[in-house]
Amino acid sequence: MAVIVFGWWWLADCTWHELSTPNWTIVWSLAIATFLARIGMFASIKRIGGGEIGLLAPLETFMTVIWSVSFLSEQLSLQQWLGGSLILMSALLAFQRLGKVRLEQTQPGMEN
Repeated sequence: MAVIVFGWWWLADCTWHELSTPNWTIVWSLAIATFLARIGMFASIKRIGGGEIGLLAPLETFMTVIWSVSFLSEQLSLQQWLGGSLILMSALLAFQRLGKVRLEQTQPGMEN
């Protein structure tokens, strides 16, 4: 991502502005949080499987929208609310499937 952003910045002939210490703190905090989130995602893929993660991944985007509605007073259209409800339904399907997989693994006589 950094390569793409730098390339776009270079092609657009932008000028560099020095960042202050608080701004660099925010940049590094976001970088560390993103790194930890990705490590957590890969650990969860190993634990619950890629199919369930595929169903749960859109929750990240939906939560971003919910935070923007909550803290930035954003307004959502009817289509956006319908899209959010589809994301929630896919998450419920993932939780339901995850529960079935766990039940199958804990039954006696089942081997991994």
